[in-house]
Amino acid sequence: MEHEEILKSLDTLLKGSHMGVTTFSDLLEHLQERSLRDQFRGYVKLFENHEKAITKAILFYHGQPDTESIKIMMGEVMTSLKNLMLVGDKDVLNSAAKAIEMGLTQLREFDDKNLAVTEQVRKDVKIIHDDYEAMKHEIHKALMERE
Repeated sequence: MEHEEILKSLDTLLKGSHMGVTTFSDLLEHLQERSLRDQFRGYVKLFENHEKAITKAILFYHGQPDTESIKIMMGEVMTSLKNLMLVGDKDVLNSAAKAIEMGLTQLREFDDKNLAVTEQVRKDVKIIHDDYEAMKHEIHKALMERE
């Protein structure tokens, strides 16, 4: 049973990382300022690295990574539609801040379950958490600079 719970939790993290790639790629297209565009390209690469690490963990536990389910595709469409309403870099940064908070919530929920995962999975999740915290800090700093 623990094995299934680990796979379910990892699948949730994978879907979140996939949404991160999709969301931040879409937000990138709405940014005006070049430095922010470069920053967001870096975020997309981080999310892609997170996807790879989580996929590797799912495969280790003999699971099947899913990044193409109808639920994910619907989330992508809804995100794109919502992002059409963004006007200016400040709106984009606010949307990015909310997305990062959602990711941090998922990571806290994963940690709260206190699953018996391998040391490598625990390390990967910690790295992802640290990356999200760094992104959160950079996004908030960029927002303050534009107020």
